[in-house]
Amino acid sequence: DRAIPVLHIGNGNRRVLYVGAHHGMEWITSLVLTQFLEELCEIVESKRRVCGIYPCDLLDGYTLSVIPMLNPDGVDLQIHGADGVPFRDKLIEMNRGSTDFSHWQANGRGVDLKHNFDAGFEEYRAHANSIGITQGCSAGFGGESAESEVEAAYLGRYIRYLQPQLHAIVCLETEGEKISYAADNVIYPRTLALARILSRLTSYALLPTKEPERSAGCVDWVTQKLQIPAFTVSCGRGQRPLPQEEYFCIYASLREMLFQV
Repeated sequence: DRAIPVLHIGNGNRRVLYVGAHHGMEWITSLVLTQFLEELCEIVESKRRVCGIYPCDLLDGYTLSVIPMLNPDGVDLQIHGADGVPFRDKLIEMNRGSTDFSHWQANGRGVDLKHNFDAGFEEYRAHANSIGITQGCSAGFGGESAESEVEAAYLGRYIRYLQPQLHAIVCLETEGEKISYAADNVIYPRTLALARILSRLTSYALLPTKEPERSAGCVDWVTQKLQIPAFTVSCGRGQRPLPQEEYFCIYASLREMLFQV
C-alpha cells in the first residue's frame, strides 16, 4: 500500500477539501490538482490577484486541504500493469485473465472506491449483484462493507475529523464535463446554491445524482449523512483514460472554480 498524502494551505477555520483519483484511470485529476497547488503557492507568495480575488487574503479565513491521489495503488496498476506486484496472479484473475490494466478503476484489492461509502451501500451491492458484479474486479465492485478499504476509511475518518469546519468537498473525476451532487429526494439549499456557482465558473452541465449505479460514493455519503455540500466534477471529454496532454485544457476549464470554491 502506498501513502496517501494530504496537502494544506491557509490559516482559516473554514475548510474546503479537494480529492482526486478515486479511480486508477483518473490519474489526470491528480495532475490538475498539483498544477493548481503549484500556481496557488506562487500567487500567495507574490500576493497577486487571480480570478478577481486575492488568495492570500482569502486563506486567512479558509484552509484548503487537497488529496491529489486517493487511489495510488490503482493508478500504478493502470499505468504500469501488475508485473512485479504482489498477488499478480490474483490481480490478473480479477482483470478477467488479462495483463492489460489500461482500463483498471479499482484499488489494489479490486474494490471500486466510488462505491465503498455508507450511503445506500446495501442497495448498491444488490444492484451490482444483479448485474453479475459479486467479487473484486477492475470496476464496479463496492467491497464487502462500507469503508472496508483503507483508502475509503482514511478519507472517511479525515472528513469526520474536519466535519465541524468543513464548508465543501469537491471530488474530481474524468469524462463528461458535468457537475453532479447527491439528491436522494432531498435538496439542501446551500448545496444547490454552491452547485450553481460551480457550474457557472466551469460552464459544465449541472445535474443531481439519481442513478443506482452511482450510489455508495463519497459525495452521496457526505451530502446525505453529514449534510455538507459535496460535488463530483467530471472533467474532460473522450475515452478514458484521457491522454496526459489533455490535462492543461482540463486545468484551464477548472481553474476559476478551484480558486473560488
